[in-house]
Amino acid sequence: MKNLRINGHSHLLPYPEQIPAYLKEKEIFWIDEDRQHMLQKGWKRPVTDSSFFLNEKLEWMERNRIDHAVVLNLSQSEKDKLLLRL
Repeated sequence: MKNLRINGHSHLLPYPEQIPAYLKEKEIFWIDEDRQHMLQKGWKRPVTDSSFFLNEKLEWMERNRIDHAVVLNLSQSEKDKLLLRL
């Protein structure tokens, strides 16, 4: 039996263009176009690694031979996309 490599804690963010416009307009949540910060009204947090986004996460998992990941996310649809691609 193969030993599985599991990333036990990871995050997944939607790409800026996937966030509904009204969320940014109402300053509820958005990610800047260069993918450097998550923002809300009066709040900003850096996105510390490109692997917070789906395609980059899959590339990172492949490079590091990670078989499965536990993903914490803001969007159920993004998690569904990840599960479909794995």
